[in-house]
Amino acid sequence: MATSNKSLRVLVEWMRDQRGQAGLTYRELSSRTRFHATTLQRAASGEFMPKLGTVLAYARACDASPETAKSLWKRARYEETRPRGGQQLSAPRLELVRDFADLGAALVELYRRAGSPSFRSMEERAGGYGALPRSTARRIVNRQALPHSMDQFLAFLKVCDLPEREQASWVGAWSRAWRFEKQDAAEAAGAVALELVEPKGSLWFAGPLQPSERAGAIQRRLTRFRDGEMVTADVLPPVISEQTSPRERPR
Repeated sequence: MATSNKSLRVLVEWMRDQRGQAGLTYRELSSRTRFHATTLQRAASGEFMPKLGTVLAYARACDASPETAKSLWKRARYEETRPRGGQQLSAPRLELVRDFADLGAALVELYRRAGSPSFRSMEERAGGYGALPRSTARRIVNRQALPHSMDQFLAFLKVCDLPEREQASWVGAWSRAWRFEKQDAAEAAGAVALELVEPKGSLWFAGPLQPSERAGAIQRRLTRFRDGEMVTADVLPPVISEQTSPRERPR
């Protein structure tokens, strides 16, 4: 068996054992599935990563557990898709997720442990129209976006086969990440500098905020998702100092 994927070896050996216990030839296996005997034989060869549908059909034809087959396949697929050359992203344990970066890494890890399903299948399994568009799923997996709502977050967990009993821990991680980012945005708004200058007729602001101005700046700090991406913006009113002449005051 020419493969360095240890989990694939375990899967293939299990498949061969199931066929041996069932006492079936590949031709007989084929008659119980929609796959050709050659396809089934290659799936158990260990020369490449077989498709999940083929492995499940193989298991059912041998009267073996499809759940065990799927679990073994996911492990093999996870090992196959592991980044090489030091590119692996470290995802923190779920209870240690603090911010959006941590949450994004955890979602990618969950996706990979689910067997890296196709984005088309994720969209189909998510349910209703727009629940989890394939383009959004792709951006989440590529660390370019996060789910834009709790419903989309739960849809992502669902299509990654997360057991319902583990859902509460993920919702807690989502809440912590949002709290952290909102607090960080508020602190950033409080540190914004504000000094009135007027290049080419436009108002620009720089310089430290006065304590009396800080609360209003924080309230106007906008943090939102637009097209699945995190966007922050300051919406600050013009500040008129005592030194500003009437001519310089905005109209």
